[in-house]
Amino acid sequence: MQDDLLRQLHAFSAVAESGGIRPSSLVLARARRIRDELAAVHAQALDSCQRTGSVAALSALFNERRLQLAVALALLGRMPDVAHLTDVSQPAVSQAIARLEADLGQPVFVRGGPRMEPTDIGSRWIIHFTRVLHELQQLRQCAGAYRP
Repeated sequence: MQDDLLRQLHAFSAVAESGGIRPSSLVLARARRIRDELAAVHAQALDSCQRTGSVAALSALFNERRLQLAVALALLGRMPDVAHLTDVSQPAVSQAIARLEADLGQPVFVRGGPRMEPTDIGSRWIIHFTRVLHELQQLRQCAGAYRP
């Protein structure tokens, strides 16, 4: 399952940082970049004057599916289009975006127009989410290269 890789990478990074294992520098470097991208989003959410609720722990952001759906929504602008593209139901897309926004304590998207556009801070977060997804893609490609 895709969400598992991001969460496993989060746990792997924590263990590696504590000195519990000696991972390959390729894997650890990617895990650190992912953590740094999500930590930046988390810090911005905590510091935001637009915050309407509490911000969840950093670990709540380690959910690949939510990040994928947010990036897709930023590109496509409509939940039905995202649902069709990702083969996820529209209610599931809506729920994932609502959960992401709840975890960040504020809206990521502006509602009400013909298209859902990212908020100002949401636009910055989409860039971070895109970088995380790119790192995960690169990690999967590297892992595939080492399979027998």
